Amino acid sequence: MSNRDPSNNLDTLPLNRSAVLWIILSQILIVIPHSTHLPNWAFGLSLGLMILAGWLRWTDRPLPPRGLLGVAAITGGIACFLYFGTLNGRDPGVTLLSMMLGLKLLEMRRLRDAMLVVFLGYFLIITQFLYSQHMLLILYLIMASLAVTIGLISLNDVRDSLKLSSKAKLAASLLLQSLPFMLLLFILFPRIHGPLWGIPTQDGQARSGLSDSMEPGQFSNLIRSDEPAFRAVFDGAPPVEELRYWRGPVLWQFDGRRWTSRPPAPLEANGIEGLGPIETYRLILEPSNKPWVLALDIPGAAPGELRMTGDFQLIAAQPIKEVTEFELSAYTKYRIGKELNQEERRLGLQLPQSTAPRARALARSWRDQSSNNVDIVNKALRYFRQQPFVYTLSPPLMRQDPVDQFLFESQRGFCEHYAGSFVFLMRAAGVPARVVTGYLGGEYNPIAQYLLIRQSDAHAWAEVWLDGDGWVRVDPTAAVAPERVERGIGSSLSGSDQLPLLLRNRYGHSFINRARMMWDSVDYYWNYWVLAFGPERQQALMRELGLGNLNWRGMIITLLVSSGLIILIYTLVFVLRERRPILDPIKRQYVRFLKKLVRAGIMVNQSEGPSDLLKRLEKDYPDIAIEAREIIQRYIDLRYKKPANNMKKISQFNVLISKFKTKRS
Repeated sequence: MSNRDPSNNLDTLPLNRSAVLWIILSQILIVIPHSTHLPNWAFGLSLGLMILAGWLRWTDRPLPPRGLLGVAAITGGIACFLYFGTLNGRDPGVTLLSMMLGLKLLEMRRLRDAMLVVFLGYFLIITQFLYSQHMLLILYLIMASLAVTIGLISLNDVRDSLKLSSKAKLAASLLLQSLPFMLLLFILFPRIHGPLWGIPTQDGQARSGLSDSMEPGQFSNLIRSDEPAFRAVFDGAPPVEELRYWRGPVLWQFDGRRWTSRPPAPLEANGIEGLGPIETYRLILEPSNKPWVLALDIPGAAPGELRMTGDFQLIAAQPIKEVTEFELSAYTKYRIGKELNQEERRLGLQLPQSTAPRARALARSWRDQSSNNVDIVNKALRYFRQQPFVYTLSPPLMRQDPVDQFLFESQRGFCEHYAGSFVFLMRAAGVPARVVTGYLGGEYNPIAQYLLIRQSDAHAWAEVWLDGDGWVRVDPTAAVAPERVERGIGSSLSGSDQLPLLLRNRYGHSFINRARMMWDSVDYYWNYWVLAFGPERQQALMRELGLGNLNWRGMIITLLVSSGLIILIYTLVFVLRERRPILDPIKRQYVRFLKKLVRAGIMVNQSEGPSDLLKRLEKDYPDIAIEAREIIQRYIDLRYKKPANNMKKISQFNVLISKFKTKRS
């Protein structure tokens, strides 16, 4: 015969109805953020199953049979496999887990099932970090963790004796107690290069708007995004706005509509000649899933983890998949590419046959009328200034011959139209030229003192090769809209182009703009101290803390020792707290009443009973005894007689003590 206590069996313990409903609500809160990356059908199914489980519990209806749930689970697994082509990896794993959690809620009959759901909920919270570590999401997930913990406490409160506020206070206390361990793990857990979660994704799409190609309409769509692209912190004052060109992919090949880059070429010796002081700065890049490092034009040198191509673009060894920091330098005055090799000359003059005949004719006329290439460049810029060109976010579609249609018909376009057509004209006139894409400008944040470059700062310009000068930057957009270069995108668009609200406020001095800068400062510090906390910064922090250059073994040992000390401190605190007498609510309020008497100068003897105290007050302090009599009498009734409707009388007793004031106090 077994001596096992059946009350400890997770299969037989009853489920608290309010606890079950709270657990279902917490799981709904957890799955909601996954709506941005789960397939719509999978998110809808998961959420629908959770809502159905809550409705069945609320109305006390029977749960579906296990056989039906088993069939649904198999069907969901097959649907997930057919959609992703696999069950391995981040996206299919999270999708399957979300659906299975919804099904589990529909078979939650025993405490064992409920405990499993709670811990699955904690795990589903962790999976959110596989997609984003944004600060607002972190705050939301903390609240979700609090909700799940309240559900866990409710499961153990079988008699449902605790109020929701008491459960929330206890859950918050438990989370706060875990905070020191979280900080230790963050600081001391050995860091690796690259994202901590090395789980493959199925999309592989870039998060940055830039690509290694350009066609009409690409930048005008990107310009409407207010998302940060990167930030730059300069050692001194940042360069003036017209020198803030951030170099990205360089485009050489043109098929009549689309510009594309060439394979990365090696940097030739002595390819860069600085003509002025060098700028030093820190670049904090947002994840882009591309290897491009958007450096200030022209990079002074390539740090050890980067390489510079023959197009003077900095490239990382791996795509940027997390917030990454680089220490860089740059020349804003320079001479590059003084010697043009045969391959670059061929690419710099390449044009598709039978395209843009009118543009070719115009370029040839400039060639015939000019004595040198500089004169041709000036004629092209003069053409853009004198003709009725319009800088706009909403250019018309040009389906047939984009270059001729833009130059001679619509004359309405964005930076990619001006840069692409200018390079075409230069090549048609025999001047080697190429398109450079990247960003222009940046907004200075005076609070945290950095330049913020957003996707809306994306830009395209041109470079022409001139004898004796090498590659020279020419921005044809400046000929049409000089405000774009000098003051940013918001001051250069026509009145019909409506920017999003945040972008419009960006160029004013409104309260909204200042609040936005304050929030971006918080986001910057979050990125700098948390998301960009890599191996180098971890080692630097170890040295600042006096721990030297710890290897991973040293960090693990330090982590274990520190965790042990925290556990020891917690143990001592709990032991000392348990030794203190715990007063019941009635006694605690009565002690509060006695303290008020002491503050009034009335001596209170700890061994004196309430009846004796009342007699002494009536004899020595009759004015105080009038109000104290009701308090003491109610205390005697609550403490010794246990009247009916106890909670109501306790509440009235508390109110009396709160209002009690002595004339001497």
